[in-house]
Amino acid sequence: KTRALASLIFLIERGVSVGISIYAPAIVVAVIFGWPDRVTTLIMGLLVIFYTDRISPALVFIPVVAVVQLVFSTGLGLALAALNVFFRDVGNLARHVLRLWFYLSPALYGADTIASLGEKHPTIVSLMKLNPFYAILESYRDAIYYGRAPNFALLGAVLAGSVILLVVGTIFFKRLEPSFAKVL
Repeated sequence: KTRALASLIFLIERGVSVGISIYAPAIVVAVIFGWPDRVTTLIMGLLVIFYTDRISPALVFIPVVAVVQLVFSTGLGLALAALNVFFRDVGNLARHVLRLWFYLSPALYGADTIASLGEKHPTIVSLMKLNPFYAILESYRDAIYYGRAPNFALLGAVLAGSVILLVVGTIFFKRLEPSFAKVL
């Protein structure tokens, strides 16, 4: 999530052509190891075939969760990118805030850990559940690790908020876009 939002800010600020040439190679395993794309695809395919314990019909929900994450990240990224044009520190600040946000999201720990924390600190747990990535990461975890459908009510609430954020972010970006050339 941190890398995606920081990259979106960078892409809009610097232009898509420069961003793709810098960002895309960083996320491709083939480039990291220096392997051809076909070899990497073959190895990943073999890993999926041999490690079938996590393959379940619930994996079809991954694109649904990814769309919710994309809508949220794009809305937030558009708003932050527009601000970053006028206030250069927004990009640096966003990087640190997103890192902190990552640790406050259940990426490294699950909902069961949060539930055990709730016995002693119910207010903290309530605040953690307001984090949109709580629902997104738990939905990924449900589909991948537990082989069950995500909580669609929770995911739908995040999607509704994400659509609002996307609309507001797009309007904000479009309103500020004419003055980008003057500042840059």
